[in-house]
Formats: sequence, C-alpha cells, structure tokens
Amino acid sequence: MNLLKFIWYCSAILSIVLILLSNPKSNSLGFNTNVSASSSKPKNRINLFTIISTTSFIVSTILLSYLGNK
Repeated sequence: MNLLKFIWYCSAILSIVLILLSNPKSNSLGFNTNVSASSSKPKNRINLFTIISTTSFIVSTILLSYLGNK
C-alpha cells in the first residue's frame, strides 16, 4: 500500500509539472524559448509522458480507494 501511495504522489507531481511545461499557445516548450520551431518530437514526448503519468495517477487513485474500503 505504501508503494502505491508513493506512485500516486509521484504521478501527481509529474503530471502537474508536465502539464505546466506543455503550453499549447507557445511555439516552444514551456520556459525554454531557445527551441526551434521544429520541436514536434519533444512536444510529442511530453504529451506521451503526460498521458502515461495521468493514467497512472487515475489508476492508482482507483486502487487506493478500493483497497481503502476493505
């Protein structure tokens, strides 16, 4: 259960950071303005990591609530 809580905390923090990094109105990644306009690969990677961390957060939340009710 402690490992699941650790995964829950880490995925929450990682999701917040990745969401803040991916600014859809910007041509670059978050605070880094030196990236050229052809930065679709890093944006795709950040989007993929955001989806993975958010999914792991949702799954661990469901598992924690299920295990907490037992």
